[in-house]
Amino acid sequence: MPGKKEKKAAAGKTPFDFVSFLQHRESVAGLAADEESLTLLADAVAAEQSENVLPAGTVRQNGVGDSDALRQALRDLKRAAPAARSVVLSLPPEHVWMNVIEFPGYLSKSALEEAIRLHLEFALPFPKEEAYVDWEIIDGGEEIFVRRLVLGAARKSLVDPFTDLLDGAGFSAVAVESHISSIERAIRGEAADKVLYAVVYPSGVHFGAYDGASFRFQRFVPWDKLIAAGTNAKPSPHQVLVKEAEKIMRFLRAEKHGAMEIKRVAAVCSPEFFSSLAPLAKGKIPLRAVNAGAEAWNRAALAARGAGIRGTLARREDTLMSFNALGTEAIYEWTRASSFSAFFAKLAVGIGACFLVFHGALYFFLSDIARKAAAREVLRVEESQDVVRLQDEKRKFNLEVAELDALSKRNPEWGTAIGIAGKLANPGITLTGVFIENPAAGMSIAGVAKNRDALLQLKAAAAALGAFKDVEIPFTFLIAKGEVPFRFDLRFVDDKVLRKKK
Repeated sequence: MPGKKEKKAAAGKTPFDFVSFLQHRESVAGLAADEESLTLLADAVAAEQSENVLPAGTVRQNGVGDSDALRQALRDLKRAAPAARSVVLSLPPEHVWMNVIEFPGYLSKSALEEAIRLHLEFALPFPKEEAYVDWEIIDGGEEIFVRRLVLGAARKSLVDPFTDLLDGAGFSAVAVESHISSIERAIRGEAADKVLYAVVYPSGVHFGAYDGASFRFQRFVPWDKLIAAGTNAKPSPHQVLVKEAEKIMRFLRAEKHGAMEIKRVAAVCSPEFFSSLAPLAKGKIPLRAVNAGAEAWNRAALAARGAGIRGTLARREDTLMSFNALGTEAIYEWTRASSFSAFFAKLAVGIGACFLVFHGALYFFLSDIARKAAAREVLRVEESQDVVRLQDEKRKFNLEVAELDALSKRNPEWGTAIGIAGKLANPGITLTGVFIENPAAGMSIAGVAKNRDALLQLKAAAAALGAFKDVEIPFTFLIAKGEVPFRFDLRFVDDKVLRKKK
């Protein structure tokens, strides 16, 4: 059975999100899967971390090697942190492909998204249908006429076994990312700008170049596929790391757009590995260790910490890349929708308690009025004024009660919108969200369609309702193959649609 040990890790502060507070925001843990261990940061604020050492071969370069061992390790982590349910999953570098691409800066948002979809047809190293794909715009480009973004993809055959085992153990992956993204986030404050991270694994070294917080380049170099030039001898891992770091630095220095001079090569490795690496790197690369000699050099601990820090982001702010079926925003929308029922159940109990308090206060209020009225009977001079005041208070009270009664019978706008959206559903459509920014203009719907025919049926249903005008579905959704995640706007024919009684 896998061994266990407890550790502490530093983490950032959690920003306050008022909407998530009302909806009982659940904390999101960080979980890193490694060739040697599973590391869970259950609470990034309290920095409570657990690690399960995995038997050899449990996690391999081509995915899950031993499902039973990984399943048992996840169950052990669940017992150690029973309150942890949602996690950000950080996977080894071989599982995730990332690359920086450039587009003209004058493109509009819709044109940029269309260009990215077309680019996906030939840019990925494997078929798009076999992968989870996402992208992230890089802010702060030096040239305003060039817009850079990071395009990423992960094979479904590598990601799905992890997420399926997580579900079976009582966890849910709200986001999936690469180790290099998690590790960079964990040590961002320690590292300088223009850094080349070198993360050492038993099977190889993973390089990731960052300009500040912006990703620029990555490459994984396996130890067993390299031999010394002109010989049959294999170079040492230390020699490979230095040689590859020099190549990457020259490549980044010679880039046509946005050339970058690496200021530091940050090695995430054990103190023993670093002591052998430093003499070879002297005079060749600006090598520094990441907290050499301390527990923070552990790549699994750093990846779990970085994933946990992402879990502390407010839901509306987490627009980072994620490689799962629905995407981070859709999963968060589903989580928020699930929490609405629990929230309103508690709200109903609270309103009931408020009414009890209100009736009790009303009873004592009226009793006090009656007592004061009886006392005033002996004061004939003031009797007329007391009657006028009592009638005025009674009138105000009746108006307030009438307003409360009318408010309780009024259908809320979101209830009407959900009722309208429900009429659009068909067996091939799964709705995940209904959004209203301007009730007078219309609403947006989001979901997943099994195929293009289901989308066409949804369009016909929307047109038949008579509540919308110019019902159009974006062309990119209609030419997509297989399941189609979608989100588009519907405009009302009448700005009073949501105020009509259903």
